[in-house]
Formats: sequence, C-alpha cells, structure tokens
Amino acid sequence: MDILELQKFYNSTLGSFCEKALTLALSPLFVRATQESPTRAKDTRLIGLGYPTPYLNRFGIDFYTSIAFMPANQGVMCWPPQDSSLNASALITPDALPLMDASIDIILLSHCLEFADYPQQFLEELWRVLTPGGQIILIVPNRRGIWSFWENTPFGHGQPYSKGQLSRLLENHGFEVMQSGDALYAPPSSKKLFVKFRALAERIGRRIWPRFSGVLLIRARKKAYRGVLAKSKQTKRGFAPILVPHQGTATQGTATREKG
Repeated sequence: MDILELQKFYNSTLGSFCEKALTLALSPLFVRATQESPTRAKDTRLIGLGYPTPYLNRFGIDFYTSIAFMPANQGVMCWPPQDSSLNASALITPDALPLMDASIDIILLSHCLEFADYPQQFLEELWRVLTPGGQIILIVPNRRGIWSFWENTPFGHGQPYSKGQLSRLLENHGFEVMQSGDALYAPPSSKKLFVKFRALAERIGRRIWPRFSGVLLIRARKKAYRGVLAKSKQTKRGFAPILVPHQGTATQGTATREKG
C-alpha cells in the first residue's frame, strides 16, 4: 500500500483503535525480546520495516538505536515527526538492506512480510543482518480472520498467513519461533454498533476464538547454526540434433544419376 493510504488509515478512528490493540499485544513480546537480548536494553539496536512508525513511537524510545526502513514501492515519511532534522527513516529495498552483517539486535515488521515479492529471500536478508541470537517480531494478517477479507484496512491487502504457515516459513529460513500472540477480534467496521463494543469484542475474542484474530504476532530468534534445505534434483531434457538434407539439395544417388 502507498504511504499516504497507511497514514490516512492510522489517523482514522479505526486505525487508532488498531494501533492501541496492537501496541497492547506487542508489549509482552518486546518485554521478552529485551530480556533475552544478548545486549543490554540501552545498547540494543532496533529497526522497523514496512510501516512501523505507530509502534516505534511506543517501543523505539527504549533502545539505543531505532530506525524506520520503508520499502521503495510504498514510500517513506519522516520519523520521528517532531523534528525533521533528527530524521531516522530511510527508503530501502527489502531484500538488500543497507546494513552490515550481524549489526541489528531486534527487527520489527509491520505491513511488510505480506507485501514481499520473494518472502524467502527477504527472510534470508533479515537473518544476515541480525546478530547471533537476534530476534524478529512480526505483525502479519491472519488468513483465518475477518480482517484479511476487508479491504478498508491495510490488513486486507497482501498475502495473509496462518500460524502454521508462518511458523514453517520461519523455521525453514533459520529462525526459531519463541512466542506468539494475536489481536483484532472486533470486525473492522466504523459503524456505531461495532465501535461501541470493540473493547468487549477484543476481550471475549481473546478467550473464545483466538484462532480467528485479525492479525498474528510472532517473535522468533535467529539460529546461529542452521541446516541447508536440500533441493530436489531436476532432470533436464536434452535435444540431439538430427541432420537432414535441405530441400533442393541433391542426395548422393541423385547426383550420381545426373552425372551419368
């Protein structure tokens, strides 16, 4: 989605509710990530990928370095917005991050993985820039949830995932799933009836139908050593040339008769 569409959504009433619900669900994941980080919180380096600014405003201030990376096909905005001279955001290509190997401790992904053209290569790049034991925290649309079917929110675009699909994707590309969460159970509607009971729907949904949340939250840790997936051998078909006489070219027998 375009950066202007994302800004418009988070400035709306529905977007404000979404931001508060996700911030509440992200808190325990960030607490555990900080506790398990090999560096102290004041030395931890954090980057947000996609459109992470609503959550960097809350969690980014707790770390030594916080940077917002936004994909080129989405667009970029200044962050933090209070002072453009202290801008800490950049326009990037997701599968070629401008970072050194093992240079980042925690990566937050919001509105990012579901829009990746090549998610496997993207995860390989995240694995490269993470420090040993570094972690990623993902916010991804749940394919079982109603939010993935409503296009009036950013979670209704891109490729949604089930919890099993997302876990296998991470496991196959060098990550170990450590913790999971969920959020957004109320329908993504701005009608007064739904607005009135949003908070109640969140509390009930978390207990009764957690599989049908609007988004999935996953915290995964980089494996220092990982196996390499074996690729199946593909037999290539070969074509042997067959020499045939061209039309109008005399064969040996014809040439002999003409000579005689």
